[in-house]
Amino acid sequence: LANRWYRKAAEQGYPKAQYGLGLSYIQGRGVMQDGLEAAKWFRMAAEQGLDKAQYNLGLLYDRGQGVAQNVPRAARWYRKAADQGFVEAQYNLAVVYERGRGNVDKDLGQAVKWYKKAADQDFIKALHNLGVLYAQGRGVTKNEIKAYTLFSQAAAQGHSRAKENKEVLEKKMGEEKLNKARKQARQRQQP
Repeated sequence: LANRWYRKAAEQGYPKAQYGLGLSYIQGRGVMQDGLEAAKWFRMAAEQGLDKAQYNLGLLYDRGQGVAQNVPRAARWYRKAADQGFVEAQYNLAVVYERGRGNVDKDLGQAVKWYKKAADQDFIKALHNLGVLYAQGRGVTKNEIKAYTLFSQAAAQGHSRAKENKEVLEKKMGEEKLNKARKQARQRQQP
């Protein structure tokens, strides 16, 4: 029943209804699961600027689900959603740039930029990945204190690898540097 109303509204051009119908097709909720049909409805909503639809269309291209896998096209859709502040798109775009996947050139500067935007929204995986880049000095000047702060934020949200990386840094840093890092981490976690 809900899909019938989604379809009516979607056919009249309502992007949220188009997005909802796309979700129904991707999840097989009330309709036969159909990635191609999902992509069609996500695209209609995405072209009208709906960030969730842009992100989900990016996912379909990234995974080759319902459409031919095309990472550059996925990155373009992620970018449209990321520019609107959609945190998962910011993170996925950063990963594409960090790894240089599927004909998208590796660009650590862009990876750092998008990880920072997602980390600023407290996105746990972005906090961790950005921490790794700071710890290794990849795309940024190596900064173990900044890495420790980011790992602390992610670990506080339950990210196990961030907790492990934080512990590794604790053993590596001298006492003075560790105290400075702990102070920064506490300040960052206060509301």
